[in-house]
Amino acid sequence: PTPSPPNFWGDTEPILLPASGITVECSSLWWQFSDPRDARPWIAPDVPATESFEAFMAHRDVLLEAVWSYEEQTERLGDGSEEVYDLPLHQLPAIRWQRASQDSYDDSWLR
Repeated sequence: PTPSPPNFWGDTEPILLPASGITVECSSLWWQFSDPRDARPWIAPDVPATESFEAFMAHRDVLLEAVWSYEEQTERLGDGSEEVYDLPLHQLPAIRWQRASQDSYDDSWLR
C-alpha cells in the first residue's frame, strides 16, 4: 500500500491477555516486496494526485480522475509479440517485477 514501506509486518493474530481478559492484535507475518536493504518509509504512488478543498466542494474525486486519465504503459516480451498483462500467471517469464517508483536503491546485482 502507498502509505506503507515496501517491506512490513502484517497479518495480525489475536492474543488474549490473561490478567485483564483484553484481546489485542499482534502482527505475525513479515511481508517483503522489495530488497531487504530498501528502507523507504513509504511507497511513492505511480499515479500521483493532489486533493484540494476546491475539488471537495465541487464534489470531484481527484484520485479517481487521476486513475481514469492514466494511460497504462505495458512492457513487451522478447520479440514484442505478447504483452505481459495478457499472459496467464503460470506463463509469465522471469521479469523484473518492481515498479519505477521502487528504483531508489542500487539493484544492479539483479541484472
